[in-house]
Amino acid sequence: MLLSGFTAHAIPVPVTKPIRAQEKPLITRVHNADKVFVAELVNRKLLKDDWCHADLKVIKAIKGVKLGELIPVVWRPKIASYDAKENQLGLAVLKPVHEKRYWLRSDTFMDKTLAEQAANTLGSSDGFVREYEEDASLTKAQEKIITELAQKRGIKKIAKISTYYRRPSSDRGISVYGVAQVKGREILHPVLSVSYKDWIAGSRGPKKDDLQIGDFWAAKPMIRKTTILMVGKKEYRVGSPHGLTVEQCESILKRLQTGKYTMAAGKNGDRLKGVDWNSPKSFNKSGDNINVSFSARGGDGWYSLKIKLTGDKLLINEVMLAMP
Repeated sequence: MLLSGFTAHAIPVPVTKPIRAQEKPLITRVHNADKVFVAELVNRKLLKDDWCHADLKVIKAIKGVKLGELIPVVWRPKIASYDAKENQLGLAVLKPVHEKRYWLRSDTFMDKTLAEQAANTLGSSDGFVREYEEDASLTKAQEKIITELAQKRGIKKIAKISTYYRRPSSDRGISVYGVAQVKGREILHPVLSVSYKDWIAGSRGPKKDDLQIGDFWAAKPMIRKTTILMVGKKEYRVGSPHGLTVEQCESILKRLQTGKYTMAAGKNGDRLKGVDWNSPKSFNKSGDNINVSFSARGGDGWYSLKIKLTGDKLLINEVMLAMP
């Protein structure tokens, strides 16, 4: 029944967009995935009712696939607001299956530059990641000895072997990284430092408790701890923060990246032009003082920022440049 002076109208029902779950860190998705690999998207077909079918051709195997294998995928461009093109390259991290096809989304087929991070996390199926400095490379025979040494020191699966060269000296060294273990936002990475007789300056040799095979030796591995920060959909790895929560670090990083800060007068503010805001290294707090460090643009050295938080205001009190 309508009251006098009123007419019937349809009552508008508010339409809400579906709420998507927060994207999990890459390292968590990689560990939970059935298949992880670098791929080229081929055989793309747009079907009826907003369905797309294609195959992902494996061009680098990391987990659960073979080189050259075709993995069928499916997605819905309009409904999911996501699309992929023919011959597109990317890192595939696949788990959900729909009628024998894996779902393709922004969090399952992403920037291929993340492939090394994924391989470093798991240990690639065709061996391990190699990061060798010029004039500090290793032969296959040397890698075999180092692998045996690492296994006897408790690193059963190697994710990466890297070398360093401390120029202008002749001092060189080797680091062996095991597969990372993830505990929430914390990553535990076993790292073994290996010495090689021909790369050691002076007459230094193995210590009493070192394990030696041939011309290589090592003490026990250490556990390197890093923490995952998430700002938007981007993931960052930093040294485990001291005196700050993960949420506080993420808030500080977001403010710095978006320019929501004030620079103290006469405190080398011009140096901020050299800060790579996308490469945070550490977050530490002692009393009211907060120290945050970032890599320098171009990769030479890093910047240390002394900041202070007062309510919603972030003040940078000092910017220091450190060189390796």
